[in-house]
Amino acid sequence: MKYDLRDSIDINAGRFGLPASFVAAIVSVESSCNIYAMRYEPEYQYLWDVEKSHPIRVNDEISPTRFPHFSFTNSITEFVGQKISWGPMQIIGATARELGYKLEFPLLCGELGVEYGCKYLRVMADRWYDKYGWTGVAAAYNAGSVRIASTSDGAIAYANQRYVDKVMSKYEDKNDLD
Repeated sequence: MKYDLRDSIDINAGRFGLPASFVAAIVSVESSCNIYAMRYEPEYQYLWDVEKSHPIRVNDEISPTRFPHFSFTNSITEFVGQKISWGPMQIIGATARELGYKLEFPLLCGELGVEYGCKYLRVMADRWYDKYGWTGVAAAYNAGSVRIASTSDGAIAYANQRYVDKVMSKYEDKNDLD
């Protein structure tokens, strides 16, 4: 399995102009290289309307039973699927939909998950790399944007600093998929 995952990482990192070792570090931290990893995130609020192609913020007015969906699924499955992080890069369903993913969510557990994870990582790199480097890109990949935490010494610290430290440690060690 790790050999196939390595190929997928190398191909998609190259396709999206990302360092393969950085993608491998994200995979290692997000899923421990488990291509079948999935995690339900019930508090996730930013979903995607697949009929109108725009974001929906979950609130009391959005009913899962009337949630926009593709013909191959139903409202509740689409609603829940968008709140699940899928596959080796733990791409959340709503983000994959926003990036154009139009298939069943479980297919993100594998090569498509690496593809859409890299696609999202490229978006985050384009937005944050120039100001924060790969540390900021890692922070944004995990949190949706760079969120700076206050520190007494004025140093940059991210709200998800432990996550960033794990990713950067694996990236700097170049210990790919372990």
